[in-house]
Amino acid sequence: LLSTVVMQPQASAGQQEQVPAVNYSNICTALEVLTFIMTVMPRPNVLSILKPLQRGVGSCMSSQNMKVIRAISTLLAKLMSIFPVESSSSSAASKYEELEGLYASISRVVYDGLHTYEKSTVSGNAVTMGLYGTMSILKAVCSHNPTYIDRFSTVFVKALTKMQRDHLTGADDTGQPTSQSQSVVIEMLIVGLDIMKTRVVALSQEMRKNFIALLSSLIEKSPDVKLLKAVTKIVDEW
Repeated sequence: LLSTVVMQPQASAGQQEQVPAVNYSNICTALEVLTFIMTVMPRPNVLSILKPLQRGVGSCMSSQNMKVIRAISTLLAKLMSIFPVESSSSSAASKYEELEGLYASISRVVYDGLHTYEKSTVSGNAVTMGLYGTMSILKAVCSHNPTYIDRFSTVFVKALTKMQRDHLTGADDTGQPTSQSQSVVIEMLIVGLDIMKTRVVALSQEMRKNFIALLSSLIEKSPDVKLLKAVTKIVDEW
């Protein structure tokens, strides 16, 4: 049953005509059940269950449905707490064969999501939801593996810089976002800064300079109180 439900998004995406409606409630329930299973079953059993579900779970990571994104992020956070990723110097995505495909998919989804956003020249809900999904997954993974961000440091800082530009051009004089998409950008910018704050030491000299310039620009120009508080907290912790 879990396999059927979790694989639904991928099966639907492959249809070119008469795409069946995706039952997001069932998908979220399946992901929640899978997350619960990881808390009560022995690790070998969890690996056995996850192995055939890797493609389905991976397809959920590309969803633009916010409930699915939250459910998959919760699942990945729990998964990473039990089976941490390998270091960036390792040639394998995971030391567990059962998770090799899934962990490789996570890296691919994160990189593609950051790169797509950084290179996008348009704004709108589709672009913003893509960013929301990518950052939610990244937050889930980094919550138990803070060094995971090191392998994406260059594209990540570039994406943060674009978020900063989008934020500064999308707020009115009172500091209020001009659209829902802009609100999401601010939220994800705060998440991104929190992820990066402990890994600045791992950045190249150029990327570190760009990151500090980004913070300075936000302090000088951002009218958003919540974002400024987040920046101030980061600087205080340094």
